[in-house]
Amino acid sequence: SWRGSGSVILMTYLTDLAGLGPWALGLSAAHHKIPLVVQGLGMRWGGVGYKLPAVRRAVQLLQALNPATPIAFSDGTDAVVANSPQYLPPPVRDKRTLTLSGECGSFPRCFAKQNVQNEAFQACRRSSRACYPNSGVYIGQPEALLEALSVMHNYAARGEGIEHNEDQSAANRMYYSQSESSQAGSSSSRSFRVEVDGDSRHFLSLFPCKGPRLRHFRNFTLCHDGAHNPLRYVRRVDGETTALWYNYSGQPSRPFIVHSSGLHQRLKAAYFGQAQRGSPRDWAKLFTPNRAAAEAARAHPVLVVDSVAHGLCHATTLGELTGHHTM
Repeated sequence: SWRGSGSVILMTYLTDLAGLGPWALGLSAAHHKIPLVVQGLGMRWGGVGYKLPAVRRAVQLLQALNPATPIAFSDGTDAVVANSPQYLPPPVRDKRTLTLSGECGSFPRCFAKQNVQNEAFQACRRSSRACYPNSGVYIGQPEALLEALSVMHNYAARGEGIEHNEDQSAANRMYYSQSESSQAGSSSSRSFRVEVDGDSRHFLSLFPCKGPRLRHFRNFTLCHDGAHNPLRYVRRVDGETTALWYNYSGQPSRPFIVHSSGLHQRLKAAYFGQAQRGSPRDWAKLFTPNRAAAEAARAHPVLVVDSVAHGLCHATTLGELTGHHTM
């Protein structure tokens, strides 16, 4: 049976696992024995904005089961658990804090001007290039997540044009508006605090920034504050084939989750090298190098929430969920 015991619960939103081959996030979660929750399997994909209320429903369920356990959310197809949760900073226990992954670029709009007066953003920029929030990976106690997800959903639902039902834009607005409310002494201050993990002590985004600082595309805008290639500062941990460390500021960190923001090859490059093209089987070889590891991964418990096939809640295993042939 599924038990959410442990230092952290890992949740993802995936409507379909078909075609993924060996599933890097699932295999790496099993490798580190992290309780895994999959939300939305079989549901029709309606856009990124739809996952916010869906994830909130799952958080409500997990809060009832394990009210004191932090929950990490990660995009499902372009992320890996790179280190044991034992390396997570102690503040993850703070019931009032939501920590979002940081990245060097602002998307789908350029929010640079909105962050000029954001003291937290400006403090981050003094030591990091990755100071814009990325909504694909975050962590917090259930109380903070429930309120933050409601706030992000409201921003996404009210957004216009490219910002409508866009969780990335909603995360940016939630972050800089926190500073505006604080400076104005607003009585509507939230009961939770948003922080961006600019030092990559929780998460590492591999998204690169290069070229013009402001670029307009057909349906969105992308800007950054200077060239940055996170892969330059990533190394494998000596003696630990599945672990990565990151050293940009001179203070090495071992991020819990490494996220490639849709650029899957960059995730593989972090583990297998820039020159190696890689294959889907690489993840299976890395996280299940022998029969014992493969059997343990297959037996790893998974809680499936809001799925078409199993309804509200169903306990299964990683092997049953993904197919034994993928390991």
